Amino acid sequence: MLEKYRKLILLGIVIVGFVLRYYAASNCCVVWDERHHDFPTAREISLDLKHLNLPLIDNRAQCSPMAGKYLIKAGWDIFGNNLLGARIPFVVIGSLNILLIYLLARLGLGTPVALLAASLFALCQFNLTTSRIADVTNPAVICMATLSLWLFYKALKYSKAGLLLLNGIIIGIGFWFKENAAFLVPVYLIFLMACPQSRRWLSKKELWASFALSLLVVSPLLYASFNSNAPRYGYILDESAFGVSLNSTGLYLGELILLIIKPFPKFFDYVAISLDNEYTMINLALGILILISVIKWMRDKKPFIRMLIVCFLFNFITFSFIRRGNIINSFWNLGSLDWGCIGMIPGIILAAYTLETMQKKYRKSGMLICAALLLFMALRAVDITLYPLNAYFPRREYLLKRSYFIHEADDILRLGNSQWGKDTLEKVYKVTGKMPEEKKKAALRLAEILTGEGRHDEARKYLSYVFSQDPANGKAMILEGLYKRDANTGR
Repeated sequence: MLEKYRKLILLGIVIVGFVLRYYAASNCCVVWDERHHDFPTAREISLDLKHLNLPLIDNRAQCSPMAGKYLIKAGWDIFGNNLLGARIPFVVIGSLNILLIYLLARLGLGTPVALLAASLFALCQFNLTTSRIADVTNPAVICMATLSLWLFYKALKYSKAGLLLLNGIIIGIGFWFKENAAFLVPVYLIFLMACPQSRRWLSKKELWASFALSLLVVSPLLYASFNSNAPRYGYILDESAFGVSLNSTGLYLGELILLIIKPFPKFFDYVAISLDNEYTMINLALGILILISVIKWMRDKKPFIRMLIVCFLFNFITFSFIRRGNIINSFWNLGSLDWGCIGMIPGIILAAYTLETMQKKYRKSGMLICAALLLFMALRAVDITLYPLNAYFPRREYLLKRSYFIHEADDILRLGNSQWGKDTLEKVYKVTGKMPEEKKKAALRLAEILTGEGRHDEARKYLSYVFSQDPANGKAMILEGLYKRDANTGR
């Protein structure tokens, strides 16, 4: 039955993933990289022959690769020169990744696991939050990495050495989005050395030719970087250091870490300040399941499982011992989650395999656990779609202290989304009971918006709170004066 309707079920999963990503992109305000790096650089791209400008590196962002900026430019040209237009290419790629995860999982583990993996990926909050912004790295790198893993394993499974050459090109293209795509090369080599059934491929000329092709594809980027005023790879080396890091752990258990230290406000602020508002970790339930699944299947001898384990562990271990070397709190830096994101692909597939095994072994209880996880993830996904900052649970108090909610509301209002801006401010007003200054800011801003809309009765509630905290507040007095004037004129 499942096999018969697999295409229809998969289509439904992809549609759900697309809708979530599209509405999340519509709701989320401009983030730091978009405002300061990505959009200004993308606007400088020109196909006009009189003013041709096709840069290979982004000088605003430490000579980083430019492929993502070209996607932003394409989005503006196709969907309109606005915030959503810039983000739609990444929404589409993020949705396409659901299909690619399905194809990869089905190739090695069959349809039930593949559909579960696609569902987990569609609802995964890390993938949802990186697809809702013009994130020039994660959706595209995950796309290239998943496609690469699929091509590589298909070449081995069906002895199609020619697919390795295409795989080399895909790795090279991924590098143009972010350099961590190159980590697939050592992953494949380690896997082939560790898997007796596949070791013969180490002597295949197509394998080494594929790596040469990868280098050829990225050679213009390497040349441009080494000839720039601030070489990209020198910057990466200068910024990196060996040392214990929570980058990898934070991707899967970041919410648990923050919950544990939340009772210690100073320590919590010390940790939270290094978190990046543009990325969020995988929700705790899925994160724990992924880590359990990696441990559970670590000794499995199936070549496909071994490939997934090697890919996960390479990324996890690497970014558990590489950290930013020039900042004091880098030990606790959970923000650079994007560098180790390739490991999440096998992690989600292994988690789906565990769920499918549980359903076979425990029947109803296994199905109940699977359904509960998917329901929980779906509720979180909807919440994040409607209220973007909820993705950063449990940092609300820290974010409120830094007025991030207020700033986000202002950004949203500037973009013309009045209702969602007011919803954000009302949320601030409701959750800032212990921070009267932040609550007053939100109340004053809400009163100003509602007064401007002529909704004076609703504005009075917020003005009353402002006066209770600051009886001489000049702005509140002006707004109250407008209310009295309109009341007297019958408006």
